[in-house]
Amino acid sequence: YAAQDVEVLSLRQMLSFGRNAWNDPDKVLKSARYVQRELPKRLARRLLDLQLLPYIVVTNPHIKKVYNQYYISF
Repeated sequence: YAAQDVEVLSLRQMLSFGRNAWNDPDKVLKSARYVQRELPKRLARRLLDLQLLPYIVVTNPHIKKVYNQYYISF
């Protein structure tokens, strides 16, 4: 998943899409599908970033907790 390209989405695009999303069931469904498709890729990238940190950083209990939460979410 980490190797897959992510779809770039600007804040402007999110705002314009979300303005009337609650009134349009198709937009809500499209938004949910986007999150379902993109979230695993983004979580995998964060996991990989954390794995590439130096060993001494990863042994920090706070960093380890963050890593574990990302892992569970993925």
